[in-house]
Amino acid sequence: MMIFKRIAIALIMTLAASMAFAQSEYKVRPGDTLVVEVLEDNGLNRSAVVLPDGRISFPFAGSISVAGRTVSEVQDAIATGIAANFANRPNVFVGVQPAQRTT
Repeated sequence: MMIFKRIAIALIMTLAASMAFAQSEYKVRPGDTLVVEVLEDNGLNRSAVVLPDGRISFPFAGSISVAGRTVSEVQDAIATGIAANFANRPNVFVGVQPAQRTT
């Protein structure tokens, strides 16, 4: 029974790692939903839909161009945009929920 538990844990860890890698290489597109978390201010945590022009609006940062950027590039753009409002550069994390594409 213990061997099955170890196999299940290994499988889950492998799947989670591959999903994280896939999201880090993903290029944001209009219609995607970005889930943004700012560790230093939970009041800034939110979901933002990427508009047709490739931008999102974020408090303290205004309009940010995100289409065509990777998740880490978007995180950096948001952190840079809101940095003036913090004593130290804020920690920003972004997740992507890709838009449903019709074929």
